[in-house]
Amino acid sequence: MRFFLLNQYYPPDVAPTGVLLSHVAEHLAGNGHEVTVLCSKQR
Repeated sequence: MRFFLLNQYYPPDVAPTGVLLSHVAEHLAGNGHEVTVLCSKQR
């Protein structure tokens, strides 16, 4: 299955939503899913 995850933040940013999203993405990818993440440009 393919997942497209969209969020303002993603590591190395330390925002809680980005950290949570990275855990979700890693879990999905670890289970064999194709994961794409789109986030805003780092400041």
